[in-house]
Amino acid sequence: MNQQNDLLTSPEEREISNKNANLKNYEKNLQRLEEILRKLETGEVSLEVALKEYEKGVKIISECRSALEQAEQKVKILMQNGAKEELQEFKSE
Repeated sequence: MNQQNDLLTSPEEREISNKNANLKNYEKNLQRLEEILRKLETGEVSLEVALKEYEKGVKIISECRSALEQAEQKVKILMQNGAKEELQEFKSE
């Protein structure tokens, strides 16, 4: 989103947009992992390519794990607050 678009939307709309983008990124990362897995399972790639794909997969898994941890923390916050308050942003370490 550029700065001009930011001026045209409310903070709530931007937050919803960011949450939707995070969900899409998570889903896209899962698709990328599936593609990498299919490529590696064929056994038709060189060792060098397999290692590069494996490295990409490890990075994607880390991103997915972080996203899941953030979602889990948000659920815990909701449970603690009895779902009376809006979600608070969780800062992962």
